Amino acid sequence: MTPSLLKARVRNETIISAKPEDVWAVTTDIGILHIWSPTVNATRALTGPKIGIGSQYELDQPGQPIAVWTVTHFRPETLFVWRKRFLGMHLSGIHKIEPHAGKTKNILVLEATGLAAIFLYPFLRPFFVRALVQENQGLKDYCEKHYGVE
Repeated sequence: MTPSLLKARVRNETIISAKPEDVWAVTTDIGILHIWSPTVNATRALTGPKIGIGSQYELDQPGQPIAVWTVTHFRPETLFVWRKRFLGMHLSGIHKIEPHAGKTKNILVLEATGLAAIFLYPFLRPFFVRALVQENQGLKDYCEKHYGVE
C-alpha cells in the first residue's frame, strides 16, 4: 500500500485450516510466539501472561534492539493491536481474525506513524512485508499442524 500523510501501512492475510478460537488462542499466547514465528527470538511478559489493554511484552526480534510492545486495543476472539517505538516512529502491529468458510482468515497489518515513517518507509517496506508474510506462514503452519480441520 502507499503511504498517506505521516502513515505507512502494509498488510498480509492468509486462510488457516483451523477454527478461529484455536487461531486466536495461539495468536494471543505471546509466550509461545517465538516457537511459531521466525520474526521473534524470545518474549517476556512484563505485566503477566493474560493479554488485554495495557499488557506489555518485551520482544527480542532479529536485527532489532529488544523492545517493549504495549497492547492498545483488544477485542476478545477477534482483534488486538500493540505498539512500540522504533527508529523515531511508532509501529503498530494489528492482529485480526475472521471466520472464513469453516476456517480462519488471519489478517496482519503493520502501521508506522510519524514523520520518520514517511522518510524510512521506502527502505523499510520490503522488511515489513517479509515479516508479515513470515509471521502469517508460521502461524498457519503451527495452527494447521496442531489444530487443523479438513
